[in-house]
Amino acid sequence: MIQSSFYKLSAKNIDERFIHSDNFLTYFSVSDFMHEDDGLYSGGFKIFQSILPENSGIKINNKFNTFNFTHIGFSKKYDIECFLFKNNKGFLIELKDKGIIFTPVKEYSICFKITTPFEIIEKNINNVILSYNKSGKQDTGFKKYFCSFSVSRDYSIDKAIKENDFLLIKFKCGEKPGSKPFIYVLYDSDYDDLKKTIDGNINKIDEIKNIHIESSTQTLKNLNLLIEDKLLNKAIYWSIHSSLSFIMKKDKKLGIWAGYPWFTNFWGRDTFISLAGTCLVLGKFQEAGQILINFSKHQSSDKKSNDYCKIPNFITNTDIVSYNSADSTPLFIRAVYEYFLYTADYELLVKLWDNIELAVENVYLKNKKENINFLHDDSEDWMDAKDESGKSYTPRKNKAVEIYSLWYSALYASSIMAEAIIKFYNINKKPDRVKKLKVLSENYQDEALKLKEYFKKTFLSEKEPYIHDHIKEENKKISDARPNSILSYFFPQMPGIPELIDEKTLKKLFIYLLPKIIYNHGVSSLDKKSSLFHPVHLHENYHKDAAYHNGMIWTWLSGPFTNLCCKLNLHDFAYEHTLTLSRNLLDNGALGTLSELYDPCLDDNLKVSAQGAYSQAWSLAEFNRAFFQDYLGIKLNAPDREIYINPKLPDKISIVKTNILFGDNEKINLYFRINKKWPNISYLEIKVINLIKPIVLKINIYQGSVKNNEQEEIKYITINVKMTEKDDCIRASFDLTNMDTIKLREIYLINNCSLISSNSYSSFGDKPDLNLEFTEDIIPNELDNFETIRNKNHLANKIFK
Repeated sequence: MIQSSFYKLSAKNIDERFIHSDNFLTYFSVSDFMHEDDGLYSGGFKIFQSILPENSGIKINNKFNTFNFTHIGFSKKYDIECFLFKNNKGFLIELKDKGIIFTPVKEYSICFKITTPFEIIEKNINNVILSYNKSGKQDTGFKKYFCSFSVSRDYSIDKAIKENDFLLIKFKCGEKPGSKPFIYVLYDSDYDDLKKTIDGNINKIDEIKNIHIESSTQTLKNLNLLIEDKLLNKAIYWSIHSSLSFIMKKDKKLGIWAGYPWFTNFWGRDTFISLAGTCLVLGKFQEAGQILINFSKHQSSDKKSNDYCKIPNFITNTDIVSYNSADSTPLFIRAVYEYFLYTADYELLVKLWDNIELAVENVYLKNKKENINFLHDDSEDWMDAKDESGKSYTPRKNKAVEIYSLWYSALYASSIMAEAIIKFYNINKKPDRVKKLKVLSENYQDEALKLKEYFKKTFLSEKEPYIHDHIKEENKKISDARPNSILSYFFPQMPGIPELIDEKTLKKLFIYLLPKIIYNHGVSSLDKKSSLFHPVHLHENYHKDAAYHNGMIWTWLSGPFTNLCCKLNLHDFAYEHTLTLSRNLLDNGALGTLSELYDPCLDDNLKVSAQGAYSQAWSLAEFNRAFFQDYLGIKLNAPDREIYINPKLPDKISIVKTNILFGDNEKINLYFRINKKWPNISYLEIKVINLIKPIVLKINIYQGSVKNNEQEEIKYITINVKMTEKDDCIRASFDLTNMDTIKLREIYLINNCSLISSNSYSSFGDKPDLNLEFTEDIIPNELDNFETIRNKNHLANKIFK
């Protein structure tokens, strides 16, 4: 059950932002109703900017947000509560009396500021209908938009007046109103459809409202998440809720918008990176599948184009498609594979196989030069910012390290998926299709292994930086300290794909990058000692896009960083970083969500400054994914009926429980308890809630490490157990040893589950010499230390020679 204390976020300042979406084409964003980004948007049109009881002398006094509505308190008159109903069901404004008991008054006035050009085309006692003729955003697909403002049936509209940018609606109640006053706002690109919907919806507002409230919390209820650390628990609740606001529908097709308020289209790169944290770990499998299908339908089919068989970089609301990326295609293949691991959806895999084969054959193999050289241009990686003339602010052609890592992941995943389809065809007695798939599977795995060897020879080094960021023409290796080396480790981290980078190199990389780009509040895009480093996003001496990938902290990068820390058993260190993100999520910028960027330099109050899009899909997605996949260590292999559970739980989390969602509505409950006397797991319990067929849990418990003079011995306990039906349960308890590691005390099996094996093992490595301190914060009086601040357009002058 969702804890009520986590359900509400109160704004300390009235200019703090809240945001809701309807999972269709509409979102509501509000700070103080004065900011240009405030208001209700639908289909690219700004329906209104502000709502006020009358049009003068009234200010917002207080406001708070919940999972399904925003409460706004005014200095006079009455308060309002705003519900943005899901799936294009409209926007409800309920008027709330300031007293405890509702007392109807004779007349109400609501004033809307509407900055989009509009005209009143219909007015009666129940409705006011507007026509909008100019979209605020390009490529929306709509030349016109229509909006109705309707009052509750016990009330009637007395006046509807247009005054410049304002619409004033006055309405009065009958003698004995049976309901509280409200205004219901409905919008559509089709006038006739709008007219048909108004009357039907106004008579079932309560039903629509109740469905909306239920759907707003359904995912959280399904997860049944509880963490004893209240800060993280509340942050995860809100991150999950806010991440779901990016799943949007257009022309009956689902996608993930990239960020509010600017990136309200389906971006391939952002979508595929966000898919795990927005959909898969939350059990939104149907949505994930539809999103992948939507992108597959836009795969380039132009055989004369250099983009042939690429997956789009973005799709606009009018199906304008761009293929200008080197990573969207392998990210798509990787996303299909991860979806398959969670769902074992063979039918969708078979449906998408032609897209995968075409992409591998025509995007990678056909364009691969001699010696595995896969070339790409500047700004075709995620560091894609350009100036107005098209010159890249972060030129990384022609071999970016994470692009090669992605193709290794995509090739190996494609080989595994081909083998899975072979099994599917054999079961369904379609042997004629198997022969070609066997050849492809072997070929793709062979290509992946060749790429792995090339990667090691080309990008890895025994000396700093240990992993090169990119390779320029004439094999010039660029050693900038950037986060892309972490991404090159992170992308192959899925069951079935062998490690690309050895752990020894990862440890050295971690020690190298930590003082350079890993701040307590995020991961920077560039070493602060670089002459191209920008300490703040917005400054008079350069365009903001120059700073975009040259110093700005990208919130989504904290996910791959957490993954790396958990790999190296540095989860307690990562957790300090996670808690800072949690505080920023709940109390910085737009409340209840994560921004696109943070400045590496603290502001004048020595606080973190949120920048860029105020709510970003992959920022939230990676926050979610890191909790479930890295801290809880949950990885799925539903096709082979295996769940890997390798928890790396920080000391400060005393208790955590959640449901693991997979397959076709299958569910297993997971419970961990940490002993407060020693920093490790003392008890675990895993219970089947719903299971279609048997599954094996492969549990790997970190016992701790024993440090000798020369080496470090890292100890683990493995427990493999088979679960066969509902109510099967395993319980295991652990004790502390005299070496400050833990040992298995007992295993207790309930119902029909069975123990396959239980044992201990160790891994050995060089004793780490870790001085775990984040990159030192930059404070305002240090700004003049940076060349980009001292010299106007320093970056452009240096790289655009």
